[in-house]
Amino acid sequence: MKQFNTDKLEESISNFISTHNVQGTLAASKAGKIFYSKAQGECSSQKACDTNTQYAIGSVTKQFTAAALLRVLFDNVCERNVELLQ
Repeated sequence: MKQFNTDKLEESISNFISTHNVQGTLAASKAGKIFYSKAQGECSSQKACDTNTQYAIGSVTKQFTAAALLRVLFDNVCERNVELLQ
């Protein structure tokens, strides 16, 4: 796998984290191999996050459904006022 230069990625993520006060862990991978990971902030009980922190993720399917629906709307696949059961 070609070596990935993470300098620009690190700069963008650091800017986003400081602007939006993000806390958590991020990993980016390609072909099943992690090429970038970063942890920021506190996870629970004043404990700092690290790249091995395990999270209780809860229900994440709502976010994927919302993203898919927005994609359909932005791509003009259907009208906004159409019933989804059609």
